[in-house]
Amino acid sequence: MPMNLVDRAVALVSPERALARQRSRAALAVMERYEAARANRRTRGWVTPSTDATTVTRGDLHRLRDVSRDLVRNNAWAQRGVSVVANNTIGAGIIPQVRQGDGEPHEELEALARAWADTTDCDADGRHDLYGLQLQAVRCIVESGEVLIRRRWRRGADGLALPMQLQVLEPDHLDQSADGTATGTRNATIQGIEFDAIGRRVAYWVYDVHPGARSRYASSRRIPASEIIHVYRMDRPGQVRGVPWLAPIALRLNDFRDYEDAQLVRQKIAACYAAFVHMPIDVEAITDSAAGANLGGEDIALQQSFEPGMIERLPPGWQVQIANPPKVDGYADYTAVTLRAIAAGLGVSYEALSGDLSQVNFSSARMGWLEFQRNIDVWRWGMLAPTLLNRLGAWFLEASSQVLGPAADDAHVVWTPPRREMVNPADEVPALVDMIRAGFTSRSEVIRSYGYDPTTVMDEIEADTKDETRRGLSFETSVGGRASAPATPTPAQEPGSEPEPRPDGDDTE
Repeated sequence: MPMNLVDRAVALVSPERALARQRSRAALAVMERYEAARANRRTRGWVTPSTDATTVTRGDLHRLRDVSRDLVRNNAWAQRGVSVVANNTIGAGIIPQVRQGDGEPHEELEALARAWADTTDCDADGRHDLYGLQLQAVRCIVESGEVLIRRRWRRGADGLALPMQLQVLEPDHLDQSADGTATGTRNATIQGIEFDAIGRRVAYWVYDVHPGARSRYASSRRIPASEIIHVYRMDRPGQVRGVPWLAPIALRLNDFRDYEDAQLVRQKIAACYAAFVHMPIDVEAITDSAAGANLGGEDIALQQSFEPGMIERLPPGWQVQIANPPKVDGYADYTAVTLRAIAAGLGVSYEALSGDLSQVNFSSARMGWLEFQRNIDVWRWGMLAPTLLNRLGAWFLEASSQVLGPAADDAHVVWTPPRREMVNPADEVPALVDMIRAGFTSRSEVIRSYGYDPTTVMDEIEADTKDETRRGLSFETSVGGRASAPATPTPAQEPGSEPEPRPDGDDTE
């Protein structure tokens, strides 16, 4: 960095001071490269608090939930965005499968899992099966930022497959006023969640009823953490509570709703075709009336509306001016840009949110779907699996041990997601076959990625193959090769008779 006159003068007296000045100037130049860190006209009013992930939500979380829910209730695009995330993440359901220690299916526990998960026995409200509860939980996570699932133990005489049910609770059930040191302990309570000395969750302070239910007084009580599953997307380390996913795009969604209302009013005005009649200003000769005009003692009837093919003759000096209605240009462009921003904020594709496939070809559709699929995988295996699915599997095995005894000890639960739809099966299936042949993946993994149980699929293939062999059938999908034309049956020969010779004299086969 070049030295100015002052630097040169200082260098003559004290080279050390001159060197320090140069170093400070160089460090200042590096800092000035971050324009966002400058306090100037462009950043005036930009509030950037240096708070942790818990403090930043303490005062705003309740308001964010209310805003998000209002958008979902009254904004079609917000409702669509929540449905796109939930429906694609859960779909028909993430299915539990019980395996023994050697990986083979545990038939007894599998039957018990189906009896519990595929019926409303698992729901404390008796409305959903396990997959409906999964969908409800994800919708709550997107809309409200988090969800609570409480385990409810039941008596064996209740006629349930398992003595356990699940209750899905909105995050409002957490008593946010429980904040500080827990009474009689050294545990810290943060926004309704109690932590021990090493930061483990030991309890939740939960309202008996929703605090928004005005008909009853809500009081909270301490529920052990072993009975509560708390699921949310953890955006920052140390984050204790979840933030609604619509928070970054809430203002844009609200402004877009107002913009659509304004455009609708403009379109209504534009549809009103109007005209104005200008006549000479002579109050003595012209008197207006509701039915017409009087010009020099002669009555003239005025047309009040337009008709097809109408010809109207006007007196001298009269003029007709057609109203110029407001234009509604730019609506489609603004809508597309806004919906792309909303889709980006939710982590979904524009096509999935808007349903607009007019500009999509195979390549763009596949690229958009692959990016969306990566987000779905993160939501499933980075958020749901460690905090929801694995805990549900442990709860199921714990309840099963009360029914089957030690039979549930050597077992574990694996989860199979819903099948993934192919964009173009004609191209994707050969690619999967090549990956299996090259050893890049296994047949079981491919089957599992499409939402099926590999063991069940193999059992069905084995049964189909035996049935085809018994029936004497062969198809291109048959094990062992391509289909061959069925043999033409020959007439039965009499014992000891010879076959008739061919017409050409050649009787060889």
